[in-house]
Amino acid sequence: MAEARWEAYRENLQKYIDSRDEAALKAAFALADSDANGEVTKEELVGILAAGPNAGQAQDLADRMFALGDADGNGSLDEEEFGAMVLQLSGL
Repeated sequence: MAEARWEAYRENLQKYIDSRDEAALKAAFALADSDANGEVTKEELVGILAAGPNAGQAQDLADRMFALGDADGNGSLDEEEFGAMVLQLSGL
């Protein structure tokens, strides 16, 4: 289950990076937003990253992603912050 969730998350992020497909961004965001409250917390991000190939680095990756993405400093990422962070991490 967690592996399938990770794979769907990764595929949607790649689709968003490649083509700016907003539906793919929304899908990736929804997979990360496990409580469906419209914000991704660091804990939620760690949860999905821990299902991927770099599970042992999930906390460090989430810390770096939040340092880049949490523009308003409220401790969570909204969809706009999430999308901007994804593009920033991809070098675009």
